[in-house]
Amino acid sequence: MEFFRATVMPSKKLFRKAGDAFVHKNKSLKVLFIIGMVMCLVLAPVLTYISYTTHINKLYISPVGIIFIAYYFFGPSYLGNALFKSQSKKNLNKETLYTFHENEFRLSTVDSNIVHNYSVIEELYETNDLICLYVNKSAAYIIPKDSITNPLCDVRAFLEAKVGKKFVFVKKKSTGAAIAKFIAVIIVSVVLSLFASGVSNVMMDKPQTFSYGEYSITLDKHFYESDEIEGVDYSLISSDATMTVNCYTQEEVNDSLGKENATLEEATKNYCEDSIIKNAKKVNHYTYNVEFYDTYDDVDYYNLVNVQQIDSEYWITHIYCEKYMEEEYAEKFEKWISSIQNKTNKA
Repeated sequence: MEFFRATVMPSKKLFRKAGDAFVHKNKSLKVLFIIGMVMCLVLAPVLTYISYTTHINKLYISPVGIIFIAYYFFGPSYLGNALFKSQSKKNLNKETLYTFHENEFRLSTVDSNIVHNYSVIEELYETNDLICLYVNKSAAYIIPKDSITNPLCDVRAFLEAKVGKKFVFVKKKSTGAAIAKFIAVIIVSVVLSLFASGVSNVMMDKPQTFSYGEYSITLDKHFYESDEIEGVDYSLISSDATMTVNCYTQEEVNDSLGKENATLEEATKNYCEDSIIKNAKKVNHYTYNVEFYDTYDDVDYYNLVNVQQIDSEYWITHIYCEKYMEEEYAEKFEKWISSIQNKTNKA
């Protein structure tokens, strides 16, 4: 006796939808989604903050999280197509008639007839519009609910009784909803990361004193010690500005100028030689400040140099940034230079 039947025209879309549902019912996929969400919405802003405050700029966690979430939303439909690949190859262009009887169900196409006992079905699962009888990775029978005609019974109850397994219902968002949710996660992740970077910038704007022997200068926390710059005694760098310190003896300055008993003014002029001087100021009898512009590797720079003569040593503090940032940094440079302390002298 035939209890119900369904006429189905297989298609790639149908197999993708069934595979998508099959993969989504797997709890491990939900774990990937949760991991991706944690990466994007928790780790991304936290690591953004850490990367700014520790001067490590290579903590790219958001893209990894986005990949996980994209996989959750969009990967299963393509995995589903692969999952039912052999089945789709067999019946992709063949209209199939499914008929369900007391002890068996039959599949009929124009050139084949297959009879199965219900015991071959390993799983039953459904979505809002599909019923899938999963046999194995190479055989899964997908029946759109609207293709079932003239049922003489409750289809769900009949199949559950025959197979001895309960249906697993898989709630799956539409493609449009998935895309909208995916975009929303990305936007929220970006906003949180920007907020974290803003908070870190506020924290990094706080002053910090750096010391080199008996020399010290107060900048802000954007700076950190670096040994990347060659030919200097001490250097601090930030994303936009650089500070270097050099100490020369009187003999080294004399040798550089080719004369004996070189003066502070001569040492200062020699250091700024071949530059465009904007302003030179004698702060006191042992200190000069000079603002100037120069070009290196076709990039124009704004510079502020502080030259101090302490006993028989010349301490040269040089802070610079790209010229287009002069307006932003000029006052800061002045403030930082004024914080220099060295031995018993104060600039």
